[in-house]
Formats: sequence, C-alpha cells, structure tokens
Amino acid sequence: MKTRLVFLGPPGAGKGTQALLIAGKYSFSRIATGDILREAITRETALGRRAKDFMDNGALVPDDIVNEILREKIESTGNGYIIDGYPRTIPQADFLSGVASVDMAVYFDAPEDILVQRIVNRRVCPKCNAVYNTSENPPKTSGKCDRDGSDLVHRSDDVEEITRERIKTFWQKTAPLVDYYFRRGLLAKVSAGRTLEEVTAEIEQAINSS
Repeated sequence: MKTRLVFLGPPGAGKGTQALLIAGKYSFSRIATGDILREAITRETALGRRAKDFMDNGALVPDDIVNEILREKIESTGNGYIIDGYPRTIPQADFLSGVASVDMAVYFDAPEDILVQRIVNRRVCPKCNAVYNTSENPPKTSGKCDRDGSDLVHRSDDVEEITRERIKTFWQKTAPLVDYYFRRGLLAKVSAGRTLEEVTAEIEQAINSS
C-alpha cells in the first residue's frame, strides 16, 4: 500500500476534502501548506505577514516561505501522510524529493466551471479546517461544522475573480508537475468532477494498487 502521497490539482478540485477523508480512513497525517500559511497569517507571524499579500491576490507564496514550513512539518510527521497543496512548482518538487519520499502523486482533473462553483460555495471550519460545500457536501446543520459546531467561514479569496486567477496561475506554474511525476512513474489521475464518493473510491483503488 502507498503511504506517502502528494495531492495535485487546481483550486476547487477537491484535494482538501479528499485529503481529510483518506487521511481519516488510513490514519495518515494531512500536511496542508495552505492551512499552515493561513494560521501564520492569523497569528501575524513574520512568515504570515509575508505570505498574506500573495494569498490575498491569488498568487503563489514564494518557495522560501513554503519550503521551510513544510520541512519542519514533515520532520515531525510519521510515515503515512498526504501532502495537500504542495508542491506547486518544479523547484518545490525537487526540494521535496530531497527531504521526503513520495510513493504516489494523485492528480485531480476537473473542468474550470465546476472548479469555480465549488470554490464560491466552499465553507471552512476555522477550528479544525474541515471543508464543506453548500451544494455538493453541505454540513448537517447549515453554517455549522459537523465535527465541533464552530461557525463556518467563507474565505475572502473564495470569490470568482480571484478563483479564476488562481486557476490560471495553476496552469502556468503547477500543471508541469503532472508530467514531472508521470515521468517518474508516480502519477495517478482521478476524474475529480464526479461525486465525492466516486472520487474517494478511485483514490482508494490507487492507494491499494501494487
């Protein structure tokens, strides 16, 4: 079974939701650089202040910020993990290969219109980072996290204009990673425009394949 995974895909493809589901089922750790950066922004750390300007404009956070955060997290994590939202560039992938082993990179493929709608409808728990969608994966109680009852939030950058810019940035900077991992025999592609359950099943099949 593959235990060290990277989830790749454009914003809104469902990486965060699937990472939580798969991590829970297989007792993996979820390493989400986006959550770590947002926490740093909330705490107004030096790294957080540097990252905020980039994230607010839908741009990628520079490697020197992200790499240091990721290195520390991996060093404190056990063998089974999912890295969600990293790498986003070839240099980041090269950095990762020097500090961690990757068994498989899962690429989430979905049409842009579906991605935009998912992000606009996305709601997040500020306490446990659970991700919901008001149309596809709503909480049991409207506006409340199923896990801890916290009020869900709509992130300031989860709007159509910024979302389309983030998707454009993905295709310019991150899409080459698909070929990067394909050439290394580590790529698994899933059709992420389908239902939550169908995507989960496809990921599980890939994890358990020889």
